[in-house]
Amino acid sequence: MAELNLTATAADAGAEAGTPGAVVADAGDNDTDLVLGQNGGTQTITTVLRVNNNAALELDKRVSEISDPQGGDQPVPGAHITYEITIRVLGEGVLDDVVISDLIPSNTDYRLGSLTLDGLSQTDSADTDAAEFDGGNNQILVDLGSVTAPSADRVVTFQATIQ
Repeated sequence: MAELNLTATAADAGAEAGTPGAVVADAGDNDTDLVLGQNGGTQTITTVLRVNNNAALELDKRVSEISDPQGGDQPVPGAHITYEITIRVLGEGVLDDVVISDLIPSNTDYRLGSLTLDGLSQTDSADTDAAEFDGGNNQILVDLGSVTAPSADRVVTFQATIQ
């Protein structure tokens, strides 16, 4: 929050100076008409300026689980890695057109059908749900649209298989 002072001063009020409401043709900015106020063409207003959008995203990606072919938790070829991305919306305000993209790690393959948003399964194709797997760019995309801060965390999960 900041305090803002605005002062408007007529360049030349002419003979009409001091007459509130008097109109001086073409005396305003860009040849607009000037209408005099109480102070003969000078007015100062102090107001509070509020910044209403200091919203920000914070992303945290981690491996939440590894499941190897032998029933263990070792990162060996054939093991499935579950990634979890937590999205925090901080501050105050609205962020529009929020899309989260995450590249599938090298030496892994995206595991079809593993994408979730807030615990709900998402299809892998671009359709009516919020998330998709973009095979051409080897990434997942999550379209959150407009988000209001502060809000509850959102959680994306997906799996990849180690080559």
